[in-house]
Amino acid sequence: MARILYLSYTGMTESLGKSQVLSYIRETSKSNQMYLISVEREQVDEVLKNDILGCGFQWVYFYAKKNKILNFALIIYIYIYSLFLCKKHKVEIVHARSYLMGIVGMLLKKTAKIKYLFDARGFWFDELYENGRIKSSRLYGWLKKIEKRLYRNADHIITLTCSSLPVISDMVGGTENVTVIPTCVDLDHFDYRKYTSKDSHRTINLAYVGSVAQRYLFDDVARLVKKLSDNINNLEFHIFTRDCELAQEICSKYHLEPIIKKVGFDDMPEELAIIDCSIFFMKRTPGTLAMAPTKFAEFLAMGIPSIVNDNGSDVVNVVEKKSAGVVIRDFSNTTPAISFLQNSVDKESLRTLASDIYSLSDAVNKTNVIYQELNLKTRGL
Repeated sequence: MARILYLSYTGMTESLGKSQVLSYIRETSKSNQMYLISVEREQVDEVLKNDILGCGFQWVYFYAKKNKILNFALIIYIYIYSLFLCKKHKVEIVHARSYLMGIVGMLLKKTAKIKYLFDARGFWFDELYENGRIKSSRLYGWLKKIEKRLYRNADHIITLTCSSLPVISDMVGGTENVTVIPTCVDLDHFDYRKYTSKDSHRTINLAYVGSVAQRYLFDDVARLVKKLSDNINNLEFHIFTRDCELAQEICSKYHLEPIIKKVGFDDMPEELAIIDCSIFFMKRTPGTLAMAPTKFAEFLAMGIPSIVNDNGSDVVNVVEKKSAGVVIRDFSNTTPAISFLQNSVDKESLRTLASDIYSLSDAVNKTNVIYQELNLKTRGL
């Protein structure tokens, strides 16, 4: 049994934290002594506290600050607290999720003399630069140097996609200590079979889920949906997002009248139960190579195919090679999407695909193997 400190900048009050952190740790804590530190952006309620209390691992959380300087100070404090925790509990491995926590993990490797597992979750600095949140090319170049150190100092690296491997290999000189673990899906939570099937003659429900900004091309989605609705009379467009006002603003440009809702993680399966097909377009950039949208795995688990653009990510390969939807390469040609929407799909085959590629159990097994290998190295075995 290894003693592991898991650092997450994603909060457990967030949908992503519940699906991609808590789901893992609930399982890995069955064979390891886990300590979780997270950064929360929403108030932690007693329900969540009690839920985690019964999971067999210790959780410490800090609230994110609105000021960038205070957030920087928070990262320093998390490092100091983590160092104390590592010494007190004789932690052997730090599992650092994302770049900011990767910096903490890299420092802990040197000061606490423990193994550092870098769970990259994407090429974050590329994403910031591509989205305009980093405007200085000089700052971007400096951050890319830090990125190399994060990867090169890691005793093992977890990446979400096969598409990212060549880039990582260039940084670290190979992929011997790199494991691809895609975004996982909780197949028990996302299960279309729990919901009553609808009449085959009902409306065709098309859904967009998640952010309508930054890395996603929602404007192009809305434009295509308008063309589709002009050709399919019974098409209804649903949008599940926190960006409700922005989504409405963009849809209004194309005279669309979608159903827009803010839906949490717990309620998402019920909302998706009536959906026939999903649609999302991502920017084709270096940052996209390392992206594995959680929603794609959740769609498959719910038996929902996807309409995606040719963005260079692993998603495109799965959609094309596994018949999990349709790839749009020419936005002016709506024929492939119209034809796909008007044909039925085998929901169970899509769910099986989710189990084969994105299952939580497979992700947990791979993670435990990494923990065991790093623990053996720590003990010199």
